[in-house]
Amino acid sequence: MKKDNIILNLILFFSALATSLGIFMRLMHLSFPKEKVFDEVYFPVFAQDYLTRTTFFDVHPPFGKFLIAIGIKLFGFDEFGWRIIPAICGILVVLGLGYIWYKWQKDWLGGVILAGFAALDGLLITYSRTSLIDEVGLFVILLAFLAAVLVKKRSHLIWLAILIGLAVSVKWLALGIIAPVAFIMWRKKLLKWFLLSLVIACAIYILNIYLGQVIIRSSDPIQKIFTWHKESMQFHLNLKDGHPWSSKWWSWPIFLRPVLFYYKDLVNGKIAVITSLPNPLLGWLSAASIILSAWYLAVLKLLYRQKIADHPLTIILIGFFAFWLPWAFAKRVFFIYHYLPSYSFALMSLTYWVSVAYKKYNWIALILVLGIFACGIYFIPFSVGTGLSSVWLSRHVWINSWLY
Repeated sequence: MKKDNIILNLILFFSALATSLGIFMRLMHLSFPKEKVFDEVYFPVFAQDYLTRTTFFDVHPPFGKFLIAIGIKLFGFDEFGWRIIPAICGILVVLGLGYIWYKWQKDWLGGVILAGFAALDGLLITYSRTSLIDEVGLFVILLAFLAAVLVKKRSHLIWLAILIGLAVSVKWLALGIIAPVAFIMWRKKLLKWFLLSLVIACAIYILNIYLGQVIIRSSDPIQKIFTWHKESMQFHLNLKDGHPWSSKWWSWPIFLRPVLFYYKDLVNGKIAVITSLPNPLLGWLSAASIILSAWYLAVLKLLYRQKIADHPLTIILIGFFAFWLPWAFAKRVFFIYHYLPSYSFALMSLTYWVSVAYKKYNWIALILVLGIFACGIYFIPFSVGTGLSSVWLSRHVWINSWLY
């Protein structure tokens, strides 16, 4: 019993420490780099354009830029002002994942572990520290998933539909959340009413597009709703030119090609690098857990003839593949940030198996938590741009395609 308490306390300590450090890393020196990186040449500028009511064209819906504009309005058009809202959303993603697991699975320990996993992940940290709309969108997607978990009666579907509409109003890829949410509603015998409530989601989405056009003084905002969709769709369908940091959709679970945001030789002879590389151990284990989860459910269903519809792994797999597999049929340039929603479900899958391990062999769970924590700490310089010597930089590049 004493040994079990020690293991439990160690898991709690390192998970809580990871969460605290992860929150700190999302806010520390948020103004660095003192320049726009990657797609910051677009999204903060678009957010500012909304504030100044300047006409422009963006291929994504406006809600993500509306939120970024709040930070710019409060703190000014500088690095801190345009990054603070994604940073706050990134913190809420960490806490939200833990809360989702706690409310969904009634497993407070798993919730603490999941929050710790997300907190020290480089992919999530990097997108929290840059003024892009991906972390903002992920936050709203997870909020919609949480709302689905909490739905108990028909009237609750209104809030769920509003959140789905807002999520799609950040990026169209948020449509993937409809699959796991619809499955949850089916199991709660609310599927018909949920499908009807999507009319509200559509209205919220259209309203966002309309407001965006009104703000930038379009001559005919209603007509522009149709022309904007046509122009945006044409852009995405024709975006086939190569990019040095693009990646294949099938490579995302093994993280072969993160996006390089920043690379600079410092005056002290060190090198500052910011890249969207996840915690490699966490990323690879989460991908392996998806395979394990699929195999496990197949065994339960095919060999043991057990019902799996209400198994949490079923919903997790639906969420993972609903966000990941559609990219196999798209014909445009891809980046690893397209994997963010699927990655969140992969982290849930890993948390499930760590929780299972804790109940049977708690020392295995401790080893996994400690290993993921150590690996996360080791790779933090790649998320916040801490200067590394050329030797230490090379020791962090386990796969050449990560940086070259």
